[in-house]
Amino acid sequence: RLDDAQAYGWTDISITMMHDALKRQETIVAGVIPKNIHHDKRVVEFFKKYDCNVEIAIHGYDHNIGENSDYTTGEFAFLNEEEAKERLVLAKNELHKISAQKPVTFIPPNNQLSEGSFGAIRSEILPIISSEGEDYFDYDAATWDFRSNSFVNADVVINNCEESFTKGDDLCVIMLHPQDFSNEDSTINEERYNEFVKILDYMQSNNIPAITFKEMSNRNSTI
Repeated sequence: RLDDAQAYGWTDISITMMHDALKRQETIVAGVIPKNIHHDKRVVEFFKKYDCNVEIAIHGYDHNIGENSDYTTGEFAFLNEEEAKERLVLAKNELHKISAQKPVTFIPPNNQLSEGSFGAIRSEILPIISSEGEDYFDYDAATWDFRSNSFVNADVVINNCEESFTKGDDLCVIMLHPQDFSNEDSTINEERYNEFVKILDYMQSNNIPAITFKEMSNRNSTI
């Protein structure tokens, strides 16, 4: 689950990560921040070319409320249902400009959702929510620890997934952000990026397939 795919933000890293997954015949869920996404030609070209290979999930509309946000309050943390629905409609309209997909997955910015937002998500027919918690599609591992504000290496991520599988889970959701692998000037931090490649290589060598939320939901509904 690659969050924060967006216009003009860590574009090189996001596209490289998605390409490296696809080169290994793996898929990825792109948590897209939709606002102005159609203005970034490189992002548009990527999603139009690989629309059948990558699931686009809605990661808020602009990921932020207002210019004075402190970035700790999630965009959908305090919205009423009408406000949340308005933003979801804006998000869908923007994504429609770059993709033929009908998104079914919502990733709450900062993992925060108000009751009104839940209602809006249901009314907009987004049956899958991937957040922080114990629900099926919530993330199990991540390449950034927000509590310690530090990078998490591949061995820890892999171990967290193995623990999930040991418990009987058939899905391990890994939360990734392009900025996890970025230098201060937004170029790729090669040392950290090698940890992402290690995760891909581990999956491939152990025959652990990547699957989108939509595919997993469809599979479970037919069992």
